[in-house]
Amino acid sequence: MENLRFAAAIAVLFVAAFLGGRWFLKPQPAQPEAQAQIIPDIQRSGSQHVPLRPDARLPTFQRIDLNNPQHRERQRRESSFESDNDSVRDGLRQAVLSTANQLSREPCDQAAKVRYIEAAVKYTRARLSIAPCVATYTCSGADEARLDRAGEAFGTPLDRRVWEAMGQAHETDALRSSDFPKDVVGLVAETARDPVLNPRTEARFKATRTPLTCGSASRQ
Repeated sequence: MENLRFAAAIAVLFVAAFLGGRWFLKPQPAQPEAQAQIIPDIQRSGSQHVPLRPDARLPTFQRIDLNNPQHRERQRRESSFESDNDSVRDGLRQAVLSTANQLSREPCDQAAKVRYIEAAVKYTRARLSIAPCVATYTCSGADEARLDRAGEAFGTPLDRRVWEAMGQAHETDALRSSDFPKDVVGLVAETARDPVLNPRTEARFKATRTPLTCGSASRQ
């Protein structure tokens, strides 16, 4: 008898679960309030799709016309050796460019190394003369105008060629942080993208360069 009651209870529970599941999965009709809100939107749009509204939080993108004169001029300048035609700054740029290229070709040539260091120090100090806070990593909002002037004075396409040449010269492992005065070594390293030379680089990132094979000591 007890077995029959138990079986009957199981059957009732099964039927209840089955009917409840069907009700849960069955699509429910929209509420009148929701329908009242959707219908005007459809009528205004003239279709069955509600148009997306712009969201100020999302970024917008603009198609670039490769034939646009401004775009072509910007590409030309970025791929050129164009400068600001300042004779003093051009002299500094050309000195670094030529000595960096020579050091890249002959990393074991001590004379080439000395010439590059001298040119890089003069070039870097000229940049720091406009924004001295860069040397001590103390720039603030008050230095914004100076930083802008430094960027304009030493941000030409020719300067970018200089930075690329410096990076290649530093990749030879011919240079040490002790080769440069303390007031310029940080900016020299950042300009040349040299984390090994940079005094602010953590020690665990220092030994990332292939050692030079002409008998030079390890990096300081």
